[in-house]
Amino acid sequence: MRTLASTRRSAVVSVLALLLVVAGAQVAHACSCLIGDPRDALHRSDGAFVGTLVERNEVDEQTSIFTFEVEIGQRIGLLLGIDEDGAWISNLCSQIDPEVLLNAAEPLPDPDGVGPVRFVVGGNLGENRLMALDRTGRTLAYGPGDGYARDVDVCPGATRVLEAVTLGRRAQLVVRDLPSLDAVRTLTLAETRRPWLPHAECLSANGGRLLAVERHKTEYWIHQVTGTTDHIAWHGHVRDVVIQDGRAYAIDGLELFQVNLRAGRLEPLSGIPPHVQGISISPDGARIAGFVFGRFEGTGQTPSQVVSIRVEDALTKRFALGVYAYGEVVWVNARTIAYLPGGADDQHVWLLNAETMRSVGGFDGWYAADSVVVGGSAFGIGWGQLARAGLDDGDVRLVRGFEGPETLVLDVVPGNGH
Repeated sequence: MRTLASTRRSAVVSVLALLLVVAGAQVAHACSCLIGDPRDALHRSDGAFVGTLVERNEVDEQTSIFTFEVEIGQRIGLLLGIDEDGAWISNLCSQIDPEVLLNAAEPLPDPDGVGPVRFVVGGNLGENRLMALDRTGRTLAYGPGDGYARDVDVCPGATRVLEAVTLGRRAQLVVRDLPSLDAVRTLTLAETRRPWLPHAECLSANGGRLLAVERHKTEYWIHQVTGTTDHIAWHGHVRDVVIQDGRAYAIDGLELFQVNLRAGRLEPLSGIPPHVQGISISPDGARIAGFVFGRFEGTGQTPSQVVSIRVEDALTKRFALGVYAYGEVVWVNARTIAYLPGGADDQHVWLLNAETMRSVGGFDGWYAADSVVVGGSAFGIGWGQLARAGLDDGDVRLVRGFEGPETLVLDVVPGNGH
C-alpha cells in the first residue's frame, strides 16, 4: 500500500471515503478540466492518493460518497481537499494519471548543469518557481517560492534576474542572483483582488532599477522601482499596456500612446487599427508590429493577421494567417518581423518584410506559449518542452522536455552558447 500527501498534510490509510461534488458522474470518466503542472497541483493540495474505486453511494443529486482501496488493482490518481468538518473531499477535475502523480511526489533531481546560465524558465513548479538552465537545458539551480512566476527578465550583465510573481492577492517583484537563484530582494506591490503582472523589466545590472505593469481587469499601474522604493509612474483604464526597452506604451481606442513616466501622462504616438494586441516597437522606432486575432463579422470571419504600422502616418500593412491562428509577433531586426505561433493547430513560423508585409522566409514545426528571438535564433517554451530554431535554416530542435504540461515563461541570456 502507498499513499501520497502534500507537504502541508500527510495521511496513511488503507480505505478512504471521499465526497465528490459532481452529480451523476463516475470517477473513472474523463474530465475536461485542467489541473496545471502536477507537481504544483500536488503542492497546493491537502493530500493525494492512488487507488481503486470499490463502492459508490449517492447522497443527493449533487453529492456522492466514493470508497477507494488504495494502490490495489487498476489505479486512479486523485488530489484531495479538506472541508470545514475535516473530511477528505475531491471532485472529478482533481483526477490525475497515477504515474504522473507518483512522479510529482518525488523530489526534483539535483542540478547537473555545467557552465554559465543560458535559460531562465519560470512558472509553477511545486515548491519552486524558477529554474536556471545551461545551454543544453540541464539544471543549474532552482528558485524556491510559492505562487506563479508570470514573467522573467535577465538583468543587464546576466548576474541577476527579475521575476514577476502573483501569490494569492499579492503581486511581487523578486530579484535573484544568477546562477544560484538566491533571492536578493522581494518587493510587494499594490494589493488588489486579483493582481496580474503581464510585463516586467530589469533595467540595471544589480537589479536596483525595475519597471513593471500590474493589471486588474482594464485598470493598469506602471511601477517604477528604485531600490526598495515603489513609485506608481502612471495609473489608468485603457485596453492594454506594454513595456519595452525601459519605455511604456498604452493602447486606448484606435490610438497608441507612449507613457511619459516622469510626468505621468499619455502622449500620442500613432493611430492603430481596431483589435490590435501584442504590440512591439521596431529597433529604429519607425514601425509598430502587432497581432489581430480572427473575428466574426456579419456572416463570416476574418483571419488572424500580423500588422505593421508606420509611426509617422499610421499607414498599416497586413499579412493574413489562418482563421484561428494565434501567436507572438517579434522584431528580428528593423526590417523583419517574425510571427511565432502558439495556439490552435497553427505551427508555421512566418518571416515578413515589415514595409511590404510579404513573406521572406519561414518554417514548420513551431508551437510555443512564450517565444524569444536572440541573435537570429528563436527559443520557445510551453506544453512540456523547451525548443530552439534557427530563423535562417528552420532547424527546430528540442533543448529539453519537462514532466509537467504547465506553460512556463522564458528568458534567454545572449551569447551563452548556441
